[in-house]
Amino acid sequence: MAQTKSQTRERTQLSYPKQWNVIFMNDDYTPMEFVMEVLTNIYKHNEDNATKLTMQIHTEGSGIVGVYSHEIAEMKA
Repeated sequence: MAQTKSQTRERTQLSYPKQWNVIFMNDDYTPMEFVMEVLTNIYKHNEDNATKLTMQIHTEGSGIVGVYSHEIAEMKA
């Protein structure tokens, strides 16, 4: 008598990682030039966008500078 083998496969659901906002807060100590340098060199914003974002942070008190997965957001902080 021949034996038959049955195989079952589990399906794995893949999902994208949750995204986190990196937010800069305005303070009285950090120069705007430094904020611009960080936005252009680390967060890869172009100069015009970095200027607009820096002014938003300065006038409104905060601004979202990037949206990343938790690990990337933590590395850039």
